[in-house]
Amino acid sequence: MTPKPKILIIDDEKDYLETLTERLKLRGFDCLMALDGESGLKVLAAEKPKLVLLDLKMPGLSGLEVLKIIREQYPQTRVIIITGHGSEKEKKLCLELGAVECFNKPVDFKVLIKKIKEIL
Repeated sequence: MTPKPKILIIDDEKDYLETLTERLKLRGFDCLMALDGESGLKVLAAEKPKLVLLDLKMPGLSGLEVLKIIREQYPQTRVIIITGHGSEKEKKLCLELGAVECFNKPVDFKVLIKKIKEIL
C-alpha cells in the first residue's frame, strides 16, 4: 500500500488549524501542522509534504514570503492559499507566484476537498 500524501497546514489561528487538520484526517489525509511560517518551513524541509495549505496573514514570515520560499526551494510542492484577509490583488499575486488556488475563510470544505484530491 502506498503511503498517503502528506499535507502541511500553516496557519497562526490555532483553533482553525486544529479543526481543519482534524477534518482532513477524518477523510484519510496525513496532515502536519505549523503555527507560523518559520516552523512551517522547518516541517516542510523535514517531511516533504506534497501540498501546503497556507495562511497569508501571520506574524513573522508572511504567507507571501513563505510561498516565495516554497516555490524557490521546493518547486514540486503545491500550495493552496486559505486566508481570512486576502484582497483580490493579493490573491492574484499568490497565483502569479505559483499558488494553485486561493480560498477565503471560511472555506467551503467540499470545494477544498475536491481541489486537494485534484492536486494529489
